[in-house]
Amino acid sequence: MDAEPLRWYERTPWWNQVQRMPEGQGRVDVQVWRVQARWGRNQRNELVTMDLERDHHGGTWRMGDG
Repeated sequence: MDAEPLRWYERTPWWNQVQRMPEGQGRVDVQVWRVQARWGRNQRNELVTMDLERDHHGGTWRMGDG
């Protein structure tokens, strides 16, 4: 069965790059969506689960590490 998309927010480990939180940046700043999709149009193809992360500053999306 196909799952509904899930959305949550995660903290970015900003402390790995700078000593102070950047001004204007919230503590929770990464939006994550977990989605399922099939490759191609064949309904018999296996479902693939992907985590997509939205960059807080640029608004771009990338595949998550999870």
